[in-house]
Amino acid sequence: MYTVALGGALLVLTVLLYFEQTLNELWVVSPKREPMFLIAVGVLAYFATYTAFFLLERGIPGIEYRIMLATNTLLCIGFHCYCASFLAG
Repeated sequence: MYTVALGGALLVLTVLLYFEQTLNELWVVSPKREPMFLIAVGVLAYFATYTAFFLLERGIPGIEYRIMLATNTLLCIGFHCYCASFLAG
């Protein structure tokens, strides 16, 4: 349980450090032209919510747990489609 939370937290931290590095660069690049920036946004959105859901799953009973799993599934599908759209060009 803790390894999943730690892995998600490390990915979120890595993305935040990437954003800080991007903001401190001397030249300005449009985020729409930088695929790494767009993928970092997707990683941040997915893993921030996934880690929170994973840590809260034991405290949520019944129907709320199913709603949480459905939300996580939709986030996973959305994240994979988001990444695939940039790989496809």
